[in-house]
Amino acid sequence: MVGQTNYGVRFYASFSIVVNGERGKSFKPQQGLRQGDPLSPFLFIIVANVLSTLLKREMASQSLIGFRMGRRCLVISHLLFADDCLIFSQADGKNCQSIMKIIKLFSDATGQAVNFEKSAIFFSPNLDPQSQRSICEILKIKPMEKDCKYLGILAMWGRGKKEALSFIRERI
Repeated sequence: MVGQTNYGVRFYASFSIVVNGERGKSFKPQQGLRQGDPLSPFLFIIVANVLSTLLKREMASQSLIGFRMGRRCLVISHLLFADDCLIFSQADGKNCQSIMKIIKLFSDATGQAVNFEKSAIFFSPNLDPQSQRSICEILKIKPMEKDCKYLGILAMWGRGKKEALSFIRERI
């Protein structure tokens, strides 16, 4: 069932439980899941699989070109962790358009939205500043700051891993 709100289209679900092969009476949920609900990770996996499938499809059609760590390594297009998604691609307009298309399809299909305020983009130092600005404008994402942290650890280490992880030694 679909209902209209001031914010756009909202989807309403109804559920029924099958017990001993017989379907029970339908009911509508009254609220969402509580934080820490054991069902939450499974629901995330189902929703994240939609995004993963869209990214794989774009890679297969070569509309999205991922990142290769080395000559003999696999191409990586994305990594999913908890409720985060890292997308890897070549830095050009075609790939940016593909990413935006995927995000729109994903949002339309699942009702989930990307928080662009919490999102950031990292560029290779080989990419010129004008191209970096252009890509940030297309994707509506700000560049990652040098001291940006992810899960409490610096997101960009460089070659000094000993220095980047020194806080662990200090805490111990």
